[in-house]
Amino acid sequence: MHNTVRQRLDVFIYASSTDLVETKWPNGKLVQFFNSLPQMPSAERLAALIYKHANQRGHLQLCSAKTLIWLKQYTFAVIVDVEEKKAVLRELANTLTDEYPVMMLLKGMAFNDRWYTSEAPRGTSDIDFLIAPNDKNQFEKLFSRQSSKIISKSDKAFDGLFEQTWQSNYKTRVYFDIHWHLSYPGLFHFDQEGIAKRSIQHPLYKHPKLRVMSNEDQLVNLAIHLMRDCDFYDYGLLDCHELICNQNMDLERVIKIAKQWRAKTCLFYLLWLCELHLNTPITKESLSQIKPNSVKHILCKSIIKQWLVKPTKIKTNGHRLKQFFVVFLFSDSVFAAIRLYYLYALKYISSKVK
Repeated sequence: MHNTVRQRLDVFIYASSTDLVETKWPNGKLVQFFNSLPQMPSAERLAALIYKHANQRGHLQLCSAKTLIWLKQYTFAVIVDVEEKKAVLRELANTLTDEYPVMMLLKGMAFNDRWYTSEAPRGTSDIDFLIAPNDKNQFEKLFSRQSSKIISKSDKAFDGLFEQTWQSNYKTRVYFDIHWHLSYPGLFHFDQEGIAKRSIQHPLYKHPKLRVMSNEDQLVNLAIHLMRDCDFYDYGLLDCHELICNQNMDLERVIKIAKQWRAKTCLFYLLWLCELHLNTPITKESLSQIKPNSVKHILCKSIIKQWLVKPTKIKTNGHRLKQFFVVFLFSDSVFAAIRLYYLYALKYISSKVK
């Protein structure tokens, strides 16, 4: 296994709330893990979780002075950053009067103060929202009052296809990713009405217009997100494990949603990797319902092990090449993938002609 992947998996295992470490890691491995933490970029967002568990598990005495300083610094940094994002969300919620439609938090900030606590939050790079496509103009007006749209310097064919990035004018470290589709439209079949009906208020903000998707919808979205980023060993692997272990997940419902969204292939590999590396309690019966055929399974496993083992800088030629193969292999419809890249080619040619 690629060394970077092994390190990231170790970070996820230790950051997990389950007892993956206590029964399997000898003191020698723990010391080695703690000593290498300051050199692991993937550990920075999870520092608060690692510090919390090290304290609970009685492992702090195994940490060197350097690691203890690193853990405390990054724990404090993560808590401050997340609290800053919460303050921005509270301010935003105050502007969501009755005339505004619903917006839904996604990923990290949707999970914080639910199963990741305020004392040990899960760090995030930005605040992700999902809105209905028809509400895009209305929310652009709302965000323009306090934020500035980030204009891409590149002219890539998929830029602006389903999301926009905004930066807060008052909290310059806070960025928003506004999605009007969860991913490539046409490749997946998102049930916007069903997503809205199943959504709930976030328990921290308690605002009828600021909601989160159901746990089952969030889990399928994690699978789609990992596929789109061409990195199945990202933080979503830990999020999936924690969802299943701590949130009384209805996996049969998850599988049904994935089939409706045409996302069962990428869901299979998220669940398969969770069960393989994190011992997530997922039955073979559940996996067998969405497992690809033998030929596709061999190809997908190979590309995960060879290509999807470390992040590639986005919007580079290497990343685009990965996306090309991943879209065809991990989507449920070859026809939808062909159509997506046909539209990509048309838009790319059009941009060159201009």
